Amino acid sequence: MLPTAGGWLVGLTLAAMLLIGVNYNNGLALALTFLLAAIGFVGMLFTHRNLAALEISGSDRGPVFAGDTATFLLRVRNPTPRPRYAVCASRSGRALACCSPPANGEELLEVPVATSERGWLAMPALVLASQYPMGLLFTWSRVIRPPRRVLVYPQPGPALPLQPALDRGAHQQSGRAPEGDDFLGLRPWRRGDSPGRVHWRTAARGLELQTKLFGGAAAETLWLDFGAWPSLPVEDRLRVLCRWVVDSEHGGFRYGLRLPGQQLAPDRGEAHYRRCLAALALFKD
Repeated sequence: MLPTAGGWLVGLTLAAMLLIGVNYNNGLALALTFLLAAIGFVGMLFTHRNLAALEISGSDRGPVFAGDTATFLLRVRNPTPRPRYAVCASRSGRALACCSPPANGEELLEVPVATSERGWLAMPALVLASQYPMGLLFTWSRVIRPPRRVLVYPQPGPALPLQPALDRGAHQQSGRAPEGDDFLGLRPWRRGDSPGRVHWRTAARGLELQTKLFGGAAAETLWLDFGAWPSLPVEDRLRVLCRWVVDSEHGGFRYGLRLPGQQLAPDRGEAHYRRCLAALALFKD
C-alpha cells in the first residue's frame, strides 16, 4: 500500500499543520491535525480490507480475428459479508476495468486486450487494485495470471480472384460454366457490375465494394488451396484463405481447405468453419 498523489499532498499538509500547531502552541490546530490523521489511519484499514480474501478465476469470450480486441473475463468473488467497492483490474498501472462485488456475491470484469498476430494469446498479467474509500491510498494484489488463452484467427485479407482455388474437375464433369444460382464468393467490384450483384453488407461496414460470384451445381464444392497464390508471402496467403473461408461459410457453400501437411474435407456449418479458421491460425510453415 502506497499513498497516491493526493495522499502525499494531504500528508504534507498535515505535517505543516502539526508544525504550526506546535510552534504557536495552538491546541485547536493540533486537535484538527490529529483528527484528520486518525481518519487517514482508519482509511488505511478500509483500503486494505477492500481487496482482502477476494477469489479470482478467469475465462474468455472465444476466438477473434487479428486486429480485433480479445476479451478476457475475470470473475471476482466476494465470500465475505462486507461489500467491496471500486475493485479494478490494472495492467502497467492503468485500470482496465472496475467492479464492486456485493457481499457474498461476484461480478465479472471484462478485460480488453488488443490483438495483432494470429495464434494463441494468453491472458496478460494483471493485478487487482483499489483506492477506496478516499483515493488517498493505493493498494494492489499479487500478480494474477489465470491459465486462460484465446485463439486469434488471421485477419481476413482481400478477396483475391477465386478461380485458381476452384475444384475444376467438377466443372469438367458437368460441362457447365460457373454461372448459376450457387454462391461462389466475392471479388473486387468493377465498373459495370450489376447493382444486384453488389455485396451491400460489406459496403455497409465501410469496406471496399465487392461483387458476388455465382455458379452452377458443379461449383457446390470449393477447395481453398494454400498453393493457389504461390507469389504471395505465407501470411498474406493465410489472410486470403481466411477471407474465402468467411465468405464461403456466409454464402452457405461447401468448402474444403488444403494446407501443407493438412487437408480438411469439404463441409459446411459452424463446426467446420471453426476448424478451418483454427487450422489457419495455428499453421506453421
